[in-house]
Parts: sequence; C-alpha cells; structure tokens
Amino acid sequence: MANASDQATTEVQRHILLVDDSEPDRLLARAALRQSGVPLKLDCLDNGRAAIIWLAAREQAAETRPILVLLDMRMPDWDGLRTFEEIRRHPRIGSTPVVFLTALETHDTGPMYEADVNAYVVKPASLPGLIKFFKDLDGFWYDHITQGDVIGAKMPTT
Repeated sequence: MANASDQATTEVQRHILLVDDSEPDRLLARAALRQSGVPLKLDCLDNGRAAIIWLAAREQAAETRPILVLLDMRMPDWDGLRTFEEIRRHPRIGSTPVVFLTALETHDTGPMYEADVNAYVVKPASLPGLIKFFKDLDGFWYDHITQGDVIGAKMPTT
C-alpha cells in the first residue's frame, strides 16, 4: 500500500487525501502540488479500502482529517463510487467533501451525482494541467467553500 505525504510549505494548516491506484498519477500530483506553491499537505493512498481505514484511524486518534478527498473513479477492488459510499456510511468522516477524478471525459456521471458527490473533475493528464488544477482548487474550494471548520476539519485559530 502506498502512503506518502508531501508539504508545499513547512507549516501546513490543511491537507487533502488523494486516493488513486495509479502510481504515476500520484507522483505527478505530488510534483504538481510542489510546483503550484499551494500551501497544502497531500496524503496519497492507492486504494479505497486503505482510505477508509486511514480516515477512520485519524478520526479515532483525534488527528486532523483532510478537508477534502480526491477520489479516482476507476480503481480495482473498490471503485471510487464504492469507496465514496463507505466514506458516507461512517458517522464521523461521512461529511468529508469528496471530489471524483476520472481520466474519461465521457464517464457516466449519473451514479456519482445520485450518490450526492460534492464534485466531479476530469483528471488533468499533464503537469501544467495539474498545477492549474491545484491552484484553481485552492482558489475555489479553500477560499470559498471551507471557511473555518465548516466541514468539521480541525482548523487552527489565529
């Protein structure tokens, strides 16, 4: 199981979890985040089961959970939808926002939105595309959606 984290700055106040079975995609995401300058910690896991265990363990240990999960739609064993459903079933982590990622522009989004996913994004396939993705994510998601601990993540007070 791949589990690694990177920091864009020394003091990171927020982080996201990327769940993607593709090691090249996880490595590209880490590189893009570093180059984007977005002050964010990125934890990466390679499968849905590991994500559920990791999220539950963080909650049980009273550790700060990620403020967002980026979830690959197509994975072996548990696909993104199954992983999303398991996240939503968990009483403490169930409110964590989830954004589905897929490489397929023509993927059927109906089941995702019927399951009440927060967002769906076609996964950028290039380093410049991912750098832009993290910058856009920072500008939209973090600045406009996650004010304080609206989603329940433990945020430091200043």
